[in-house]
Amino acid sequence: MSQIQVTDKFNNYLPEIDIRVAKGTGDTDSARDDKRTDDVGNVSFPFHEESNEGYTLWINTRNVKPEYQPTSVFTQNVDGPENIEIQLTRSSLDRVVKNGLFFNKSIHGESGFLDYYRFLHDEDIKPQLNQSRLLGSNCRRNFLMTHYTGIAGGLGVCNPDDFPNFYDKFYEFLDLYEQFGIYCYASVFPDNKIISNWSILSKQQIHWTRLGDIARSHNAFFALELTNEIDKHLSLNFVDNTKFSPINGVLCCSGSRGDTGSSPMPLPQWDFCDHHTRRNSYPGRVVDECKANHPSRVQQNRIIISGEPVGFGDPAINPSRISDPREAKEIAGSGRGTCGASIFHSQHGGFSQLYDEIEMNCAKAWFGELR
Repeated sequence: MSQIQVTDKFNNYLPEIDIRVAKGTGDTDSARDDKRTDDVGNVSFPFHEESNEGYTLWINTRNVKPEYQPTSVFTQNVDGPENIEIQLTRSSLDRVVKNGLFFNKSIHGESGFLDYYRFLHDEDIKPQLNQSRLLGSNCRRNFLMTHYTGIAGGLGVCNPDDFPNFYDKFYEFLDLYEQFGIYCYASVFPDNKIISNWSILSKQQIHWTRLGDIARSHNAFFALELTNEIDKHLSLNFVDNTKFSPINGVLCCSGSRGDTGSSPMPLPQWDFCDHHTRRNSYPGRVVDECKANHPSRVQQNRIIISGEPVGFGDPAINPSRISDPREAKEIAGSGRGTCGASIFHSQHGGFSQLYDEIEMNCAKAWFGELR
């Protein structure tokens, strides 16, 4: 009996893909049988109605998974000894735009601060992207320059000036993201104050504009954030956001911030506010993830996203990390109805490394709750 196996271009098995069989070159509406692939992308058809004209397999034309393009395959025999291998193509990502207090798509992502620099260093980041795909994540947050995170992650200082192809390679990087169904959320100026030459305003403005041109050209670019936690570590991250303008056609944040009490985040605020919750004790860090009463949302009608909540991981490695999957579920659930986007933050994820067992268990609980 033929076994039909459905994969993507990276040979990842695709479960729950609908397959229909029509006699000869019949269309999908004339199909006589309908099944879905199992957990490892396989299905078989003990199809006993013979056809001298062969059979047409219609893939992903019913109960459609929109992330993959439908296709059809002709075969002489669906009940013979030869296996049938089918490769589906990813659908192009839609541009993410504002929709009231949310976006037109649900953004459920992860910290992957060093993704682009690992890519520039010719590292294979497909395992990390596939990990995201399997979890149900559709976005990764990058740092487009960094001193301390780069050193701690084993790459050294991450300075755009050290890569003559920094801008040109970004298109290839975004193409790779899109092939896994992943959006890029990029913080542009983390640690700029201590990276050579990046405190110069004119240079910052040119860099911002060039990245904006790239972001505007590719739907896989979810959003640009001017800098990380503009209200903290002013000797590291500060950028004068009054000297910048949002990029036309691209979602932009004027800088993520922490708690502002009963006041909205200070102006300028562009398309959305990125609120980093306090690293406080339980249950406060769960309650803080709900943005229903965030002053910028209530008083200024702003979209609020959670770009970097409390991090998960092994407390033996980093005492500030949380290791309880139940709490991951609670935090994700607390923000689900009010966050325009939510980002799972973790010890290894911050360095764009694969998760350990603790992080994986927490990530499964987090993304399971968001689904």
